[in-house]
Amino acid sequence: LPVIGNLELRQIKPSTIQKLLRSMELAETYRRVIFSNVSAIFSAAVDDDLIAKNPCKASSVTRPATSRRKVVPWPAEWVSSMHGSLPAKYRIAVTLGSGLGLRQGEVFGLGAEDVDFLRGVVEVRRQVKVFGGNRLVFGLPKGDKTRTVPLPDSVANELGAHLSAFPRRDVTLPWGTPDADRRTTAGLILATRERSALNRNYFNTRIWKPGQARVGIEQSRDNGMHALRHW
Repeated sequence: LPVIGNLELRQIKPSTIQKLLRSMELAETYRRVIFSNVSAIFSAAVDDDLIAKNPCKASSVTRPATSRRKVVPWPAEWVSSMHGSLPAKYRIAVTLGSGLGLRQGEVFGLGAEDVDFLRGVVEVRRQVKVFGGNRLVFGLPKGDKTRTVPLPDSVANELGAHLSAFPRRDVTLPWGTPDADRRTTAGLILATRERSALNRNYFNTRIWKPGQARVGIEQSRDNGMHALRHW
């Protein structure tokens, strides 16, 4: 909606797609996502012999531009400053993000059982996802893919000390969606005082941003916790 929502597949031509793109006064990233999803629908229709061609792939259609911003890693001083500025029980989040390259949801979903200290690897099996602001679930990492990452000695040493001071918390959440019947339990390395999984909205507002303010790091999207992954 509004351009193609009331049309049949066969009525939608490359010119219709162009009109759709012109109507979307949205961020370029969001326009690319919408265009990609619309194109996937038409590709499925071609595969099912409902239409002959995908109008999104016509040469006359100007696709949303792909912008690639150069990633600028944080200075080492920022990483160590943020580590020191967070409350003791949350400092390991900085180490897991910067030392293992984990995304924020993966840091919050990492269980002690996912860490193999003997083999020196970490299995990234799940992340914590948020629905509706405060409903938490476990789910697969981004792209629905698990992965194995190396565990540096420096991370292993701090993680071992952290677990001695702040033991794992067994947390049970639905898997995939809040209403899912399947429930999964993980021995989370990071948890709240109430022994629940961390909500990114709470963490970013009450933990991360105050820590940035204490060390003088600008509060911007580029300086969110995801910046640790690039470092």
